[in-house]
Amino acid sequence: RQPMWNNGEGSDIEERDNEEILRRIVNFLVGVEALNSPPTVGAGSDQTLFLPDDSVNLDGSASDPEGASLTTAWTKISGPGTVTFGDASAVDTTATFGASGTYVLRLTGDDGEATAFDEVTITVVPDQGNVVTAINSGGDAYTAADGVFYSADTISGGNTFDTDDPISGTADDPIYQSERWGLFTYEVSVPDGTYDVLLQFAEIFQTSDGNRVFDMLVEGNLAANNLDIHALVGHDAAHDILVSGVAVSDGSLTITSVDAGVNNPKLSGFRILSAEVDEDTDGDGIADFWEIEHFGNLTGTNGAIDSDQNGVADFFEYLGDADPNDPSETGLILAAGLSGAGNLMTLSWKIKEGFEIGTDYKAEVSTNLSQWNPLPPEHYDLNETTTAGRTAVDMTLTHDYGNTVFTRLTSP
Repeated sequence: RQPMWNNGEGSDIEERDNEEILRRIVNFLVGVEALNSPPTVGAGSDQTLFLPDDSVNLDGSASDPEGASLTTAWTKISGPGTVTFGDASAVDTTATFGASGTYVLRLTGDDGEATAFDEVTITVVPDQGNVVTAINSGGDAYTAADGVFYSADTISGGNTFDTDDPISGTADDPIYQSERWGLFTYEVSVPDGTYDVLLQFAEIFQTSDGNRVFDMLVEGNLAANNLDIHALVGHDAAHDILVSGVAVSDGSLTITSVDAGVNNPKLSGFRILSAEVDEDTDGDGIADFWEIEHFGNLTGTNGAIDSDQNGVADFFEYLGDADPNDPSETGLILAAGLSGAGNLMTLSWKIKEGFEIGTDYKAEVSTNLSQWNPLPPEHYDLNETTTAGRTAVDMTLTHDYGNTVFTRLTSP
């Protein structure tokens, strides 16, 4: 037999520790097979998703050193909402998210004797309609791929730097190709309220791990702790951090860089998004913020009255994002007509983007105008097209209600 080891000149095991040598001796003497090696698993690169797009492609990988067959599975480790996998057992699949926030997903590989896993972070950013402001740190004005406008950076703290290198992991290279570095503070004027803040980074200068480590504060609270961008995603790659539930009570949202002792902090850009919940404490189907904005209180309207006497009830002014005190703004108005398919009736209207029938308002049906009942979803087809923040809705009745039928939209 060949010797088990060789500690002579050129030996490749002379640095091994005693435990490993002892294990090899025992296995050699008793003829035991070498210990099983765990699978090699990769969950892919971190991603940022901008609502209303709610799905991402997961690009995982899994293999076994001994060539054994593997069982793989995706699971949600953390995150504020539901995650639905296209095929949780496939390394390459999709994930659909039920709410904005930061999610950690895990891909696990199992060869029957050993398991291994890797994790990926998916940042789901609220809808662009919630964006209050966005700034391209160290760079010029820019309109992102999802339509969000980034203002040019105008503060004076710290320094700026930029590159022409392409940036991986984003469709918005210009945001990540510039940076403000050093010690700086952004003071952004916003109404008092609750916000989500998306901090955007890319390491466009340092080329190895550990060469830049820093902190970031949002409203005085730690938002990034000992952040080493290169260690997370490498050189010239986008990395985003979503900070949720930031409370502002002084009319200004503050973002501050903090030197953690290793080179200079930096920032590529940021978005501030409104996180206000559309509460309806008086139960009239109209969000409290809208009533306070237009009436100064929650008793100015119950939704059914027509404050500006333009023929449109306040509730439908709310649905249409109109001013209920301005007769020239008519909000949501219904138009009815026969469809092209036989004698089916079609109702058409326009509504603020994001409002959904059955949730924000409802449809009712009657054959005599005295008794109204909910219009079942299976009795109509909806065709919706959204443009510039408004959704055009066509509702075609598919159920035979006889020769006379009436429909109406009401508060939920």
